[in-house]
Amino acid sequence: MILPVGPIIWFTVREKAGLEDVKLHTLRHNFASFLINPGRSMYEVGDLLGHSKN
Repeated sequence: MILPVGPIIWFTVREKAGLEDVKLHTLRHNFASFLINPGRSMYEVGDLLGHSKN
């Protein structure tokens, strides 16, 4: 289960990690790309990202 991240939590985590201008969507996109590039299926990646099956 993926829990929503509020803005205050995200800004705190981002600051501690030294990521000045990184958005959650960018991390999500990179995660998907890192899985797709070596050959994971789109369906498997979609499932990991929480996309619906319809």
